[in-house]
Amino acid sequence: GPANLASGSGGIKLQLTPDAHFNLEASTGSGDIHVNFPGAPQQGDNSRHHLTAPINGGGPPLEIRTGSGDVQIDSH
Repeated sequence: GPANLASGSGGIKLQLTPDAHFNLEASTGSGDIHVNFPGAPQQGDNSRHHLTAPINGGGPPLEIRTGSGDVQIDSH
């Protein structure tokens, strides 16, 4: 189902199964966004601070926001 993750000051790191599918909306005020899924874009909206993308064909929304810190999503 839908998920929201937020941090005011600090990074967020997720490890998901390679077959996870979701619609990602990630943003950071001062950090980078790294998505390590095959075929996933590394940047969106011409910015390293905001990325909206369907992952593995899309699915439930996954919203990640941090004020300062990196967002990293890995498949394992």
